[in-house]
Amino acid sequence: MLGQGLGLSATSGGSVPTVAWSSPPQLLDTYSGAVGAYSLRLLDKDYAGNCIKVRRASNDATQDIGFVEGLVDTSALETFCAGTDGYIDTWYDQSGNNNHCVPEDDIEGNPTQQPRIVSSGTSDGAVKFTANAHHLPLCDIDTNNTIFTVLDGTDTQGALYQSRVDGGSYLCLIKDGDTGAANSGVGTPVFYVDGVATTISTRDEAHTALMDGRKKLLTASSVVVSADDNNWTPVYVGDYAGGYDLNPASFYEIIIYPSHLSTGNIDGVEGNIMTYYSL
Repeated sequence: MLGQGLGLSATSGGSVPTVAWSSPPQLLDTYSGAVGAYSLRLLDKDYAGNCIKVRRASNDATQDIGFVEGLVDTSALETFCAGTDGYIDTWYDQSGNNNHCVPEDDIEGNPTQQPRIVSSGTSDGAVKFTANAHHLPLCDIDTNNTIFTVLDGTDTQGALYQSRVDGGSYLCLIKDGDTGAANSGVGTPVFYVDGVATTISTRDEAHTALMDGRKKLLTASSVVVSADDNNWTPVYVGDYAGGYDLNPASFYEIIIYPSHLSTGNIDGVEGNIMTYYSL
């Protein structure tokens, strides 16, 4: 499995992890060019930053959490959040573009929109959307895009990706029994679920494809956004302002490429992700 035997030391007191490499190439080493890359595993063997910054609920203190052997340092995470909940203050971008994900209400001084990562001192193992946290601003997207998302959910309904304007463009709007369009203002996207071509043209089809409680990889290819549409700066995971709250749902990995990847590269990225997550 990727991410094993990497020899990364744990973070301590929020310091950036020391890197001592005997590492195999990671996903972004083979498939470079992502504009934003967010994960709880290491995606680039040369990435020397942290995985997340966590806020503990007991006193609102924050600490950077790095990687150990290519995985988020769960021990440091649970130690820092012992006996309390922990929330994502920052999900660091591993693409090298510094498009770090900072929950918007945190910028405004209100942390209530932050998704959870620790529950009562125990790691959730995912970036978890709850009733009070249901959207995240990621990187900007423009023109042509390919998006890979590892997630799980049950009876969730909401916009998987949405522009920053209420009622604007969206990609993969999920709602059980709703035959309305799942996609708007994003061209004619092509979807794959766990590597299998899947029709997602209605909101009900999106619900059927994704919301059965199992961890899944959704690939959205041929996502086209107008070059002059700045409503996608940034793209939001979940609802921005229109009542399409995406919860409960858990996210493990989001990688966005600013191009239409070739079929061979899509297959390669999917193969890496599906092998790692045993999908």
